[in-house]
Amino acid sequence: MTESQRTGDRLNTLLVVDAEGALFARIGTLQLGVPMWRTTRDPVDLALDGSTLILLDSDQAPSWERVYEWIRQGPTVVATRRPTVPNALDALHAGALGYLDIAADDEAVTRTLRGALRGEAAFARSVLGVWLQYQRHPELPTMAARLTERQRQVVQLIASGSTDREIAVRLGIRQATAQKHVANTLRRLQVRNRAEAVGVILTDPFRASASIDRIRHGNEPGVRGPRAS
Repeated sequence: MTESQRTGDRLNTLLVVDAEGALFARIGTLQLGVPMWRTTRDPVDLALDGSTLILLDSDQAPSWERVYEWIRQGPTVVATRRPTVPNALDALHAGALGYLDIAADDEAVTRTLRGALRGEAAFARSVLGVWLQYQRHPELPTMAARLTERQRQVVQLIASGSTDREIAVRLGIRQATAQKHVANTLRRLQVRNRAEAVGVILTDPFRASASIDRIRHGNEPGVRGPRAS
């Protein structure tokens, strides 16, 4: 865990990173007992002193890698309208203080944010249960761990429906090279086709990248996976 996850320090301000304003409006109706303000700026550009809890709408993020950068700016709760255990695990491993389902009822959202403001980790029991299982049994196999960074990029683009030609364009490589990457990825995952490869990664609870879920729903603009190496 990171320093922001383990300190237990009480936070006295809530900063909502929300370009559209819907999340800020929702949180503004709750009785949290701390000053709250909204920004449309990139948190990386803000000078935060560590006493501010960052609540960011990950559904608006251009990429999950950007979310990682935001998490590193200070104690952060990642909010989403499409929560999944794998994405929550990614947030936990990245150093987030919590993971919030925006669609939850007011009581649950209030309880999560009040806990985070007290410096307490705010993750669902199901997420912490999987995380503890992995801590106790680090030898558990993970299909994503078998892939190189480039192969993870390839399988993410496959999940978005990209052809070999489109993969080549996105990664800035030749089409023949893209075809080799696809073949090597299928072989590494021990699957017969692209659909099986996507299925394997989507059901891997310990995979290293969270952006596949976002690609599957077609909600992530711009770069859809990790930055190309």
